[in-house]
Amino acid sequence: MEELKALFKQYKWRVIGVAAGIVLALLLFTIGFWRTLLLVALVALCYIIGRHLDNGGKEELDKAIGRLFGKK
Repeated sequence: MEELKALFKQYKWRVIGVAAGIVLALLLFTIGFWRTLLLVALVALCYIIGRHLDNGGKEELDKAIGRLFGKK
């Protein structure tokens, strides 16, 4: 188990990249291109919303939405 942890630590981003590629390929083959694209877009949107909420709460999210839609 320690060898596996050391290997992961050394090649962390390669392992994550390969795992993400496998998941993406499985999604493409099972649900199709457009549904996979929609899923990726929704996950990215939720990540961005969560990041803003983590950084500054509702106020930070309100400011970000205001910047996006041009409110001042």
